[in-house]
Amino acid sequence: MRYPQVLCHATHRDPFALIICRDPAFQEPWYLLVPPGSHRPLPTASVVALYRQRMHIELTFRDWKTHLGIRGLRLEVDIAPRLERLLLALTVAYTLAVLLGAGPAARWVRADCEVLRTTPRHGTRRRLSALTVGILLLSLTRFAALATRSLTRLLTALARGTPAATLAVCPP
Repeated sequence: MRYPQVLCHATHRDPFALIICRDPAFQEPWYLLVPPGSHRPLPTASVVALYRQRMHIELTFRDWKTHLGIRGLRLEVDIAPRLERLLLALTVAYTLAVLLGAGPAARWVRADCEVLRTTPRHGTRRRLSALTVGILLLSLTRFAALATRSLTRLLTALARGTPAATLAVCPP
């Protein structure tokens, strides 16, 4: 449901539009705020679809922080250049892991490692993010040959200028 003109704050009375998305697959409803009068450029269905994508991104960042252990990072030297290089390296590694986890090899990793939810959450029964699948592909010895082939194909395609978004064939 979309409520096109809602006012918030007792003193400011700032207007916005409220979208409430209640999906039987979700544990709780989503309350999404959008600019007032935005129903034409931002139809309700598009806002909900964008929020679903955002949720995938949030899960990926959570995985990144958990698996890479970047919480509480402390450096004792000039922090800016080192942190910049570290973040660049982590971003490249993260991007490659996500692309591997969303590529053709993900099918075998998911079939071997994933236990599906009994009831869908956010429209899917999957538990593993593309990042997690990519990390499993790279870290489990039973996938070593598959990981080598997949990473070689991926780097070759990127070196040829293939857009990264076209290399992800499996949904995240």
